[in-house]
Amino acid sequence: MNWLRLLLCCWLVFSDAAFALGISQGPPSVDTLPFVCSAPVIELHPTAPDLAFGLCANNGPGTSEITIEPGEILDFTGTFYDFPADASCTGASPNLGNMWLEPSGGSFKRGWLTASGCDRVIPFQPAGSETILFEGNSQTSFSTEGTIAGDYFQYSSGGEPAISSFDLNFTSDVVRVGNRILVTMSNIAAAGSNPVMNPGVVLLFDIDDSGATPLVSTAAPAFIVTSDPNPTAVTALPGGLAAVTNTGLHDVGVPPLLTGAGSIDVIDPVAATVIASIPISDGNPGSRKLALDPTGSVAVVGSNTFKHLYAIDIRGLGDLPRPSMDPTLQRPSCHVGDPSSSGPVPCLRERVIRGFVSPIAPNGVAANGFIVDLRFGLSGDFVVATSFNDLSLVTVAFDTRNLDVLHPLLASRFGAPESLAVPSGLQPGPMVIHGNSASGAAGSDVLWFDLVGTLHRGTLSGSLASPTGDADGDGTEDALDLCPWVTNSALDADADGIGNDCQCGDVEGDGSLQASDADQLQGFLAGANLLIAPEKCNVHGLKDGEGGTCDILDWVYLRRRLANQLTSVQQRCAAALP
Repeated sequence: MNWLRLLLCCWLVFSDAAFALGISQGPPSVDTLPFVCSAPVIELHPTAPDLAFGLCANNGPGTSEITIEPGEILDFTGTFYDFPADASCTGASPNLGNMWLEPSGGSFKRGWLTASGCDRVIPFQPAGSETILFEGNSQTSFSTEGTIAGDYFQYSSGGEPAISSFDLNFTSDVVRVGNRILVTMSNIAAAGSNPVMNPGVVLLFDIDDSGATPLVSTAAPAFIVTSDPNPTAVTALPGGLAAVTNTGLHDVGVPPLLTGAGSIDVIDPVAATVIASIPISDGNPGSRKLALDPTGSVAVVGSNTFKHLYAIDIRGLGDLPRPSMDPTLQRPSCHVGDPSSSGPVPCLRERVIRGFVSPIAPNGVAANGFIVDLRFGLSGDFVVATSFNDLSLVTVAFDTRNLDVLHPLLASRFGAPESLAVPSGLQPGPMVIHGNSASGAAGSDVLWFDLVGTLHRGTLSGSLASPTGDADGDGTEDALDLCPWVTNSALDADADGIGNDCQCGDVEGDGSLQASDADQLQGFLAGANLLIAPEKCNVHGLKDGEGGTCDILDWVYLRRRLANQLTSVQQRCAAALP
């Protein structure tokens, strides 16, 4: 989704705080490059590390290749791609949104743009447009407009009225995974202080580019309905999967009248289905693609309504079963009803490393804000985000040690965030990191656009707060701690790698999970007995204030774990969630 348009859906709370500089900025002739356009986007060249592409959303919309070699002047290379004249945007601004650059065999094959103003997807080559055959017609773009009929409901502040059809609109993002093109449609019905959203949709297209002219055709099924409204970004994941960021409802009120719960849908493009949904929080996860660490272990996303970053565990998602379901039907959100599933789709709340009540909060303040974009550094041990409201770059250290052992992805794996003042004093927007070396933050460049379309470059100083690596402070590193959430002894009665003190579901308090624990819990819920260790009852992962009491759902989860139907119950208790 166009990030400037997103500002209309977010309230602006400007901060006059100044923070210690951790970024150096050179003279304007070296470190700025004016694009003179609104709502720009920047992406690194997929194969040439010292090049990038800048996207102008309007005022001569198109992409420009930029040289970003360290120590050299930021400049245009002379390679431009202008918006095609035959893209059927008559009477409407193209309003280009997100951009994805497709590598192939070590070279740049093509790019893909979304035109949210007239709902089109546009392929381009570095030096010009690319002709495709779409449904048998030769053209330089293809339309994403259409009407979907069925039994659905709209998301709104006044309830969820039933609807029999809705129009596709606001083409927000595009990515290619294998031979499938995925296009997210936000389907905005009404914006403002009482926003209304139609169901979110991911359109699926097949592409065959084995010949001279790529063949693009509508896939079957043609679309997938997302779990929450307003899908604004789609990210390619390891293993041929994709992650759809559902931003939720927006509100332009100050303070906000409504913020919708957001989530990440994990999609198998080949099977054409949602295989999991990961609820994040009510903070409207952002409109740019997820930041993925180089090991493919963690994804980080920012909030469009709070000064928050959220982190999720993305390892092993390809091993999840493919549910038998109609992907074109609307499913319940993971934020309502049974927190374990969204119809046939599992709700993987345990995948949330930082979120809900414990997001990564820059400056330690859970304030209103707008995180526009964020990226991992080349080394994978830090992430940088642009924080629009407080005019800063947020840096967070990430501990990549021991990712292959038990419990590596805890809150302590993230260093304390540092908010670094943007030297120009302008609101930072879309950004990329140019890793000048693989040694970490020191020496890495951050290239970011401001609100008026000027590209800036600064060099990180490398001063990051180190992760503690010891969440419970008992002197044992998290990756080696049998019970990393609670100060404990080294007892592990059933030798499953989980310490006695945090063996969730062990309501008998003997350090192991047995059928008798389920029996005791059933009797307790029926009022027939008390529990020896009631603090270990909360198996399904909710905390106090979220329904985190001892209830029938805990018994259901425990029974499933004992039947080997749920392997992660020992990490789902309240203590396991930061």
